[in-house]
Amino acid sequence: MRRKLFFLSALIIFLVCIFGLGNSVYAKSYRIRKAEFDVHFLEDGDVRIEEEWTIFYNGSYSRFYKSFPPKDISDIEAYDSIVLESVSIGDRTCKVANSTDRVAYTYENKNGELSWYYPIDSGSVTFQASYVVKGLMKETSKNTVMAWRFVSFGFEKEIENVEIRYHLPDGVNLSLRDINRSGWTNE
Repeated sequence: MRRKLFFLSALIIFLVCIFGLGNSVYAKSYRIRKAEFDVHFLEDGDVRIEEEWTIFYNGSYSRFYKSFPPKDISDIEAYDSIVLESVSIGDRTCKVANSTDRVAYTYENKNGELSWYYPIDSGSVTFQASYVVKGLMKETSKNTVMAWRFVSFGFEKEIENVEIRYHLPDGVNLSLRDINRSGWTNE
């Protein structure tokens, strides 16, 4: 009887350890490995932004989303509209998702939020978007400025690596002294 009790206790402890550790080892989580932004200043004052997010998932997921800043957040950050040019996952172009048909390689752009749909159990996925922000550049008596939140206010997830590259229109030459915290001068 003692021997049966010992084996039963050992089996229970073993199962508790396996299932208890299994839940913590295989907990659903994700990490944002990289966020890259290419900012193209257009001659008409609009700004084209190409962004790429590389996410590593542990567990089953079907969506990644980002929020655009509100249009009227402040005078310097205000803009007229956002025109989405392209959305992709990896090397595949996404199609607009119907509200009832959110399948792989689809996206939605609603209420200031861009959502990519792609079911994954675990692994790395790259999400891309290209869009033009109309009316983002502001001219003052001394400067031309822009302010844009590449990562939305209140974003709580850590991003391991962020890169922002600026591309000026042809013929515009700036030195480092022309650039300051609030924008770049056009003098």
